[in-house]
Amino acid sequence: MPSSDPARRLAHIVENIDRVKSHVEGMDIDAFLKDIKAIDAVERCFQRICEAARIIGPEIDERHPNVDWRTML
Repeated sequence: MPSSDPARRLAHIVENIDRVKSHVEGMDIDAFLKDIKAIDAVERCFQRICEAARIIGPEIDERHPNVDWRTML
């Protein structure tokens, strides 16, 4: 069940970033593009990251209106 706790959502984002790293560890771009399982796994992690970020976004913006998150990318 998805959490409504912003800290848990941020932790979920970090967890999925770590999963992406593990899925592509040791691969160059050519190896990655030939590995459909790795592509599917990374794509799913990105979906989870986007979902957590989409839901947490407005709450973070409301709590920290003076922070321009775009400059942190």
